[in-house]
Amino acid sequence: MPLLTLLFLSNMPNNLFKQVFYLSKWILTSVVVEWFGLKKFNAIYFLHGWNLAWSSLMYLLMYMFSYLILINPVLVGILSACSVVILMVKFKVPFRSDYLMGPIILAIRKWNVIKKDQNLMGLMEKNQ
Repeated sequence: MPLLTLLFLSNMPNNLFKQVFYLSKWILTSVVVEWFGLKKFNAIYFLHGWNLAWSSLMYLLMYMFSYLILINPVLVGILSACSVVILMVKFKVPFRSDYLMGPIILAIRKWNVIKKDQNLMGLMEKNQ
C-alpha cells in the first residue's frame, strides 16, 4: 500500500472538483481490483462481516488521510483514532490488556517465563 499511496499523491490535482474526481477514480479502481481478487481469482476472502463496502470505506480513508496528513497531521491523527474506535466497536474486536503490549513485549515476557522455568528446573535437579 505505501507505493500505491505515493503514486496516488504524486499526481494529486490542485482544484477541489478535480481532487474529488481523482479520489473517486482511485477508490473505484482499488475496489475493482479487489473485486477481481475476490470473485474472479478467489485470492481474497472476507470474514466477520467484512465486504467490498467496508473495503471502499477503507480506501476512502487511506487516500484521504494520506493527502490530509500533509496539510493537517493533528486532524488526521484525531480522525484516525476515531475511525479505529468505531471499527473496533462495529466488528466487536476483543480488547485485552495483552493487545496493548504488542508482539515484541509479549515475546520478551514469554522468553523470561521460559528462562525462569528452566532455572527452576535446574534448581530442582540439583536438590535431588
